[in-house]
Amino acid sequence: MGATVAEAPAAVLELRKHLDAPLRVGLADGRVVVGTFVCLDKQRNLLLVDALEWRWFGAAGGGAAERAQRHLGVVLVPRKWVESCHALEVA
Repeated sequence: MGATVAEAPAAVLELRKHLDAPLRVGLADGRVVVGTFVCLDKQRNLLLVDALEWRWFGAAGGGAAERAQRHLGVVLVPRKWVESCHALEVA
């Protein structure tokens, strides 16, 4: 069967501290997704709920970059797209 909490590896115990906490994920294409961390699957893909996405565009010609935001809801972020991942503090 499954491992008990006492038998779980240290990495799993550390990851459990961040369940149901806000997570900021930087993607390989420059987008940023912020959502509530609910799952890390066997392939190490991230599952976030209540997720928002930010992307920047229009800065190539030297002008100011514009930011667009959209609500994604539930999102599965493939491991290969993850550039950075930060737990956010809950106020």
